[in-house]
Amino acid sequence: GERILPKSLLEPHLDEMEKLPGYGIEVFINQLIIKNKSRVKTVKWDSVIGPRKSSKIGFMRGTIADARMIIDILHVISPGEIFVQNYRILSLID
Repeated sequence: GERILPKSLLEPHLDEMEKLPGYGIEVFINQLIIKNKSRVKTVKWDSVIGPRKSSKIGFMRGTIADARMIIDILHVISPGEIFVQNYRILSLID
């Protein structure tokens, strides 16, 4: 998904974010949103779809890409923290 965030939320953390693995940035941004108790708004676009990687680049390459994404995330937070983070983000949705 796409995100719109105030520059002031990310700017103090740019050096930290540069050191993160690819999808680790998503986790880090979620942590900032939770810490600051920022409002989260989900906007649905009827004409926009989010296909899985496997449908875009093939089953094997898509599966490998998904595995790399999971590894990036696990370099930043533990499996248990993934569930906690998702719960906390959902609780911030307007």
